[in-house]
Amino acid sequence: MFEFDFLPKRLFELVCYFSNIPIYAPGASTANMAQCLNKPYLGLYGHELPETGNPVRLGRWKVTNDALYLNSCRIQEIKSALLTMSKEQIKLSDYSNNDLWNNPENAHLDLSKIWKTITKFILIHHDGLIVTLLPYFFNGTDTSNIHKFPKLSADDRRSYFTRLLDEGRLPEFCQYVCDKSKEILFDYMSRATKPEDIFYELARELQQKALHPDNNMMLEVLEESLLSR
Repeated sequence: MFEFDFLPKRLFELVCYFSNIPIYAPGASTANMAQCLNKPYLGLYGHELPETGNPVRLGRWKVTNDALYLNSCRIQEIKSALLTMSKEQIKLSDYSNNDLWNNPENAHLDLSKIWKTITKFILIHHDGLIVTLLPYFFNGTDTSNIHKFPKLSADDRRSYFTRLLDEGRLPEFCQYVCDKSKEILFDYMSRATKPEDIFYELARELQQKALHPDNNMMLEVLEESLLSR
């Protein structure tokens, strides 16, 4: 995967043209260009993906998109905090206990951050990567073919949360979410590109020549490849 902060327009167009990896494109202009090039793109934050087309492909995009947006660093911070807390303290991260958050005795727990990072995604959100992984976590089932968001009821989500607390496994679940998000991204991207693909060879050359402050070096590689096609 390549992540660019800024590229000149022509260079950006060529990178997108040659790439066979779905473009992570929250901006309208990039999404429009992807459509003009007939390229898949991921840019769904704050929007529901239409329930049309191939359900497996759409479902896999949903899961992958959620993995792309997952803040693994924040979840690791929460995991570290949870490891220092008792079960009774962790229970306070449930929003129904928010009247206790301002208690001076609990000020050091940063319960609001725990709620915003992990707890609300278990108790409130009816879909998304975190709630999708709950059954897999407890059942120990393989996630390599994960592509559906289960519509867990409020009672189901509450039951899973209670089990995480009673068994003292919420920190473990945080790590599980981080690990699985990386696996899901790697699996999706490995399906999108193969060693014999054109972009694979370009990527190798770009890694050798394009890591340079002068964008012209990268542009030269892509322009030459364009003429050879």
